[in-house]
Amino acid sequence: MNYVELQNPLGQFVIKLTVLGAKEVVTIQILSHVRAPKLLSIRSETGIAPQNPVMLARRFPQWVYWIMLALMASGGGFLIYWLIEAVRFISKNISLF
Repeated sequence: MNYVELQNPLGQFVIKLTVLGAKEVVTIQILSHVRAPKLLSIRSETGIAPQNPVMLARRFPQWVYWIMLALMASGGGFLIYWLIEAVRFISKNISLF
């Protein structure tokens, strides 16, 4: 893909693509150890493109998610069991039942 690297009068880095067709995707990786770069805008001849907010997250294999779900479900089950046992113990000691 043809592109040109520029710097505007404010000192901001600009990447100018010559052609980007409909449904085409561009991935740009920017590395900085000083401060995280900010994407200010994406413009074309027809106007400014909407920004899609993203959040980076590590993806684990599907089996890890199933194990985490099983552990959370069993932990929730044990919590409910011990809450019921605590209510039974307290009610038995103050003679409600």
